[in-house]
Amino acid sequence: MQWNTHTFTFILLVLVGLWELARGYNAQTAKPDNKLTIRSYYLTGAFILAIALYYAVKLWG
Repeated sequence: MQWNTHTFTFILLVLVGLWELARGYNAQTAKPDNKLTIRSYYLTGAFILAIALYYAVKLWG
C-alpha cells in the first residue's frame, strides 16, 4: 500500500469512526438514560467505518 491521499483519507475515516464509537461508549457509561445521544454516536461511528470499508474495497480490492 502506497502512502498517498487515498491512504490518508482511509486512515482518517477509520480514526473518526473509532472516535465516534468511543464517544458513544463514554456517553453510555456517563449517562445511560440519554439513549438518543448514545444511539446517534454509535450509528455515526458505524456509518463512518462502513464508508471506510467501502472506500478500501473500492480502492484496493
